[in-house]
Amino acid sequence: MKLLLSNSTPTNASYTLESGQIIYRVTTPFKLKNSLSTIERVVPNDDADDMRDVFDELATIQWKIIESSIITTRGTSREVKEVFRKVRTGWFGRNMAFKAPDGLEYCWKPRPFGLKLFLNDGSDTLIAKSKQSNVFKSHQGYLDILPGGEHIADSILVTFVYIEKLRQRERQSQ
Repeated sequence: MKLLLSNSTPTNASYTLESGQIIYRVTTPFKLKNSLSTIERVVPNDDADDMRDVFDELATIQWKIIESSIITTRGTSREVKEVFRKVRTGWFGRNMAFKAPDGLEYCWKPRPFGLKLFLNDGSDTLIAKSKQSNVFKSHQGYLDILPGGEHIADSILVTFVYIEKLRQRERQSQ
């Protein structure tokens, strides 16, 4: 499932299929500190007379500057340090692992122009990959969730938004 980002900011973007159907929407109103990102998922609509997209809140990320940020999913709030485990620092930044609802651990690994998500069981099975947009090569940014990860697409999207925002911050500070 290839999700195209409407812009280069993962915390203020629509994530659409190549057909144009919005699947996820992330909004983050501007605040100087402690901003809140809301991640919503489209709800299937069977009403042929009303083709407007309806969204349901999937998660929120409360961004903190000094303290640990908080991710809330399905009414459960957890500090980021409880969600992610730092695996190691690679050439392009910190590798971050998380446990998905399927009970397996996955690891986001930064790359020069995006991220890759692997099953963290020693097999290095690629689960998802992203590529940031590039105005010079005129391609749109995307998050490609491979068939092996579609059953945890919501978790992939939520963790991607957090990790990609961190990756962009780190690149800007260099």
